[in-house]
Amino acid sequence: MTKEDLLIAILEAHAPIEAAGLLLPAAVLDEPGPGADMPGWTRKDILAHVAWWNERSTRMIAGVQADVDPFPPTDAGWDLDTQNADTLAAHRARPAAEVVAWEAASFRALVAAVSGATPDELLTPVYRAWLVDGSLADVVAEDSYNHHPEHVPHLAWTAPDADLRLHGPAAAGHADAVRALLAAGAGVDDRNAAGQTPLMAAVRGGHVAVAQLLLDAGAEVDARDGRLDTPFLAAGPAGNAALLALLAGAGANPALTNRYGGTALIPACERGHLDAVRVLLAQTAVDVNHVNHLGWTGLMEAVILADGGPVQQEIVRLLLAHGADASIADLGGVTPLDHARRMGYTAITTMLEGR
Repeated sequence: MTKEDLLIAILEAHAPIEAAGLLLPAAVLDEPGPGADMPGWTRKDILAHVAWWNERSTRMIAGVQADVDPFPPTDAGWDLDTQNADTLAAHRARPAAEVVAWEAASFRALVAAVSGATPDELLTPVYRAWLVDGSLADVVAEDSYNHHPEHVPHLAWTAPDADLRLHGPAAAGHADAVRALLAAGAGVDDRNAAGQTPLMAAVRGGHVAVAQLLLDAGAEVDARDGRLDTPFLAAGPAGNAALLALLAGAGANPALTNRYGGTALIPACERGHLDAVRVLLAQTAVDVNHVNHLGWTGLMEAVILADGGPVQQEIVRLLLAHGADASIADLGGVTPLDHARRMGYTAITTMLEGR
């Protein structure tokens, strides 16, 4: 495992947790969640529980870096069930909005702590009296990507009156059926169990004409789903230039970011979607130098995650022509030029050297 692998794992696992905090109404967060294994716990209680464990990992990283026990021992000792019960009691009366904000902040702090630690600090086994033998990466795994998926079912919710008639036809690209359902008053922004609106279903299926119908009917262009994607963010890695242009024209916000903290441009560059990159650079105000949670820009991903071939060379040329900063290094301090040289990408190296 690399430091970047660790970040990807925690960001992937946390996305449904963050989406629940963003999408669920406060009244639903205050209701008991599904699941017989945590009876009486509300969805808000689950978010508070997750927040405490996020903070535990952050404090562990800081403790190892400072060589200070982040949880000094007490006469009563420490017990897992007692800790969880104490967290439940301490935060049960807090408003849902406060708990959502706390959980989100605790996760941002964890990502920052992992990003700021060196690979050796994270991956080398650590020996402390207060830390079970293993690495900090093992601690983070236990508290995050091995932990968060346990609680996704506890946060599940679909509006009991959700009108899901549009989702199937939209996903299948059946424009006539979508048109008829819209005329009959079907819910244009109702979400399914995955948090997807009909517009997202159409975008995931690559159906431009259906997406246009839904937008014309007033569909929310930037509605996030249960993995934190908006339709625009989903169209980027899919490389669907026509959908990107349509959504941009409908007011999609190119500054919104996905679960990795990246814009639609970054995965489009990585995956070699040349037409999509052209649309994003020419028709939107996307930040060409945006850096995601992994420390990568679109230029960086176009170099390190691709084959260096003619398509990637053209993407690099376009990025540089639109102001991409080749001096922005990754979390290890390595620039796109350094990577291109190491990988033997001669043409890209020449471009990045400015020759």
